Amino acid sequence: MDLIPIGRAAARLGMSTSALRYYDERKLVCPSARLAGKQMYGAEQLRRLAFIKSCTGWACRYRPQPPFSTPPARSGARPFGSRSPSWIK
Repeated sequence: MDLIPIGRAAARLGMSTSALRYYDERKLVCPSARLAGKQMYGAEQLRRLAFIKSCTGWACRYRPQPPFSTPPARSGARPFGSRSPSWIK
């Protein structure tokens, strides 16, 4: 596969050119070459970018849960352990 410019690479992957530049700044995926000031991407870089794109979808759906804590008291709720359940005699 020949090298393709950043705009075509971004369009092919469904990403923005700013995302590709960001990954270059962070040294996640560096372009194969720079021709006439344009970043050029090859097959290996496109594979890496596709992998990064698939991983970012997971991060968006992941919502960390807060640590275990005591739930807020409801009005009229009894403190835990104040009365045994009805099935214990």
